[in-house]
Amino acid sequence: MRRLILAAAAVLSAGPALAQDAAAHSFSGPDGITVEVQTLAGRAGPFPDMLQFGEETPSVLTFTAEIAMDDSVFLGNPRASIVPGAKQPVAVFQVSPYRGFDYSATMTTLCGGDRGIPFIGIESAAGSIRKKGFAGGAAARLYVYEETFELGRVVLRLCKALDLSAD
Repeated sequence: MRRLILAAAAVLSAGPALAQDAAAHSFSGPDGITVEVQTLAGRAGPFPDMLQFGEETPSVLTFTAEIAMDDSVFLGNPRASIVPGAKQPVAVFQVSPYRGFDYSATMTTLCGGDRGIPFIGIESAAGSIRKKGFAGGAAARLYVYEETFELGRVVLRLCKALDLSAD
C-alpha cells in the first residue's frame, strides 16, 4: 500500500511537465476595441483558452460547439440570427471570469447589461477552429452573445458582431 501511495505521489508531483505552452494573439476592432485571445495547444492546433478586452481581467473560455456552415439551427436558435453573414464555421464558447465574479465590462456594455450568461463565437478567416486550430494571424469576427432561457429552450441573443484584424 505504501508503494502505491508513493507511486501516486510521484505521478502527481510531475504536474509541471503537463503544462502547455500558451500563445497570445492580439486583434484590433471597431471603436478602439482591442482583444487578445490566448491559445493552448490542442489536438488540431492552437485552441482558444482565454479572451481579454483591453486591460480588463481575462475571461476563461469553455468550448461549447462549432456552428457548421450547413447548420440551420443552433441550440434551437436560427443560424442566420446568431451568426449573420458568417463565411466560416463559428466556434462557440461560454465565458467565465478568470478571477472574481464580474464579467467583462465590455461584453456587459455590448449586451446592454447583465441579464444573461455571456457567450462568444469566434469565426476565423482561416476556417474551422475545431478542425484546424485557431489561426492567430488571420482576421476574425467575434460574436458577443448573452444566453437566457424560455420555457423549454435556450435563447442565444446576438449582442454585437465585431470584425477584428490581427495586430
